[in-house]
Amino acid sequence: VIFYQTVFNTRLVALEVSALISWLRSELGQDPSTVHLIGHSLGAHIAGYIGKQVPGLGRITGLDPAEQFFEHMPASVRLDHADAAFVDVIHSDITYGPPHSSSRSEEFGLEQAIGHVDFYPNGGRDQPGCSSLDRIIRPVIRNGRRFSEGLDESEKDLMSCNH
Repeated sequence: VIFYQTVFNTRLVALEVSALISWLRSELGQDPSTVHLIGHSLGAHIAGYIGKQVPGLGRITGLDPAEQFFEHMPASVRLDHADAAFVDVIHSDITYGPPHSSSRSEEFGLEQAIGHVDFYPNGGRDQPGCSSLDRIIRPVIRNGRRFSEGLDESEKDLMSCNH
C-alpha cells in the first residue's frame, strides 16, 4: 500500500518542484535550460513530470527509473526523451522477461529505452559484486558512484565496448 501511495504522490512532488523552478525563473532569472535534474527510481519519473511542466528544461538524468506502473506506459505518465533538451538514462537493474511469466526477473528498473541516450551497464542486469541480498540497495549505491565519477572532469582511461 505504501508503494502505491508513493507512486500516486510523484505528480504532487513534481508540481512542487516545478513551482520552485518557476519561482527561480521569475524572481532570480534562472534559465530553465541550465537546470539539470537527476532522479533515481521514482525520482526519475518525477523529473519527467517536472520536465512536462517546465518548458525548456536543460537536462534530466534518470538512474534506474522504476519499472512497476511505468513500463510501456504512455510518455505522459513516465520519464521520456521529450521532457528536456537532453535526457540520459542509466539502467543497471532492469526487469526482463515476459509479463506474468515464471521466467520474469524480479528486478526493479525499467528496461525500455526512454532517453536520448540509454546506458545498460552489464546489459542492465545484475551488477558485478552484487549478491541477491544486495539487489535492492547495491545498484543504487553503484549507480550513484558511477554517475558521480562521471562528473569528475579529470582525465580517465576509458574502454570502448561494442554491444
